[in-house]
Amino acid sequence: DVFISHNWSTRQSLKYIALVFHFNKRAAMVAASVAALTSFALTCLGTLPDDMVVADFEMHLHRHNFACLISGTIAFFVTLFGWHRLVHVLGWQKTTVFLDKTCVCQTDDALKRRGIEKLPAFLFHSRHMLVLYSDVYLEKLWTMYEIATYLLLTPSGRLMVEPVCLPAFTLSFFFVTVVGRIVSIIVRTSITEHHFSPEQQGHGELTVAMNAAITWPYLLVIVIVVRRWCAEQDNLRSRLMEFGVDRARCLAEADRRIVEHDIATFTRQSGLAAPRASQKEALRSFDTFIQQEVPKVLRISLGRLGIRYSDALIICGTFFLSSLGWVAQMIIEGVNARRVWAAALGNIGLYFTTCPLYVVVLPLVLMRVCSKLRGIVACLAVLAVSIVCTAACAAAAASCMLLVCHAGTSDTAVVALVLYILAHGAVTYAVFRPLPPWVHGKGMTDGHSRRETRSESSMSSATASSDASFDVEVPPVRGGTILCPCTVVGRTENV
Repeated sequence: DVFISHNWSTRQSLKYIALVFHFNKRAAMVAASVAALTSFALTCLGTLPDDMVVADFEMHLHRHNFACLISGTIAFFVTLFGWHRLVHVLGWQKTTVFLDKTCVCQTDDALKRRGIEKLPAFLFHSRHMLVLYSDVYLEKLWTMYEIATYLLLTPSGRLMVEPVCLPAFTLSFFFVTVVGRIVSIIVRTSITEHHFSPEQQGHGELTVAMNAAITWPYLLVIVIVVRRWCAEQDNLRSRLMEFGVDRARCLAEADRRIVEHDIATFTRQSGLAAPRASQKEALRSFDTFIQQEVPKVLRISLGRLGIRYSDALIICGTFFLSSLGWVAQMIIEGVNARRVWAAALGNIGLYFTTCPLYVVVLPLVLMRVCSKLRGIVACLAVLAVSIVCTAACAAAAASCMLLVCHAGTSDTAVVALVLYILAHGAVTYAVFRPLPPWVHGKGMTDGHSRRETRSESSMSSATASSDASFDVEVPPVRGGTILCPCTVVGRTENV
């Protein structure tokens, strides 16, 4: 199903987190939502205790619990790191992957050479390719050979890029914001109880100022990370434009001759170079393909902003989980149904549209403008951007909450709330909508861009070259799963 392309020199822990994040994050988001909604229902029914007195966003004191926030967070992380094991135990259909360290022999040089020669066969029969991108990915000859081969052999396939640094940050930030949310609510409660008179509670300016002060440290962290990611994207483009086979590095320099020979042979067969081109000319054509086409493919996979919408939702996930608790509290206190529905609609709109825009998109756009700044000027720019984003986020949230407050008695406020959500939703879709798929005019030498139909029980062998050293032979298949010889343990293993 998936061909995993990675660098061996990248930290194992980062790659593991990136893999579980890529394959399990949807299941984790569903599990978190189910757990939080279950806690929401139990709270509304009075099953779960609500004996803590806390202050809400309007500085009003209420009896409350953190059941939705805590249960959703636990379900998210347990599912994220355990979903694949549950799938294995239950015997559900699993995703099969190709991982070079387990599918290519690392102890026998002759078998290793054969595995390298058959690498295009695995790429050809992989539905998707997953790139675990790191700062050294584009500097390695192996990885660039894999990505170019996949694009030429399967132009209709899907290439997915998962930067190893972003999942680690996203999960760390999500966990920190959960803890920070609980601490901030307790601090806000203490301030409200000891420093706010009953007449001041719910006062507009004080409420907005307090919430902005609580939000600013989180946005400062996001702006700092976003600045580094913008710089990495700029470096990505510059490194690709300067790519050259002769300058690319190999983990084992003894493999360079093998890889360069295979690149030259494959480049001639794919039509990037003339059939009788010398190895030097073929490698130059390969360099040109990398410089011109790979930047387009990476940009399509990373999206318009370099961060996917699902990742933005996880970054803002604390707001969704905690807002369920407040809505449940409104139901318990007997707030009129119209106000409750308005609050639910407003919180949904804030989570799915407003939060991604002001917490992720706005910092990305502003820091991209300031990406060339250095030194003290860059530090001041980071501080200014974090303040601007905090002010924008606080103002947007306050506007939505104001509409929610009036929606209980005013039809105009209900209409305005719906229009507010639709407007932010339209902007969110515009910035996160996927880019058109990559199209390369040459494709395969036979003119076909579609892979051969797979068989669940067997695959016929295919030969892509008369050159014996580049024979694309399809490995045997049992039960629809490609089996790769794992010579380290001396038997065929199901990868």
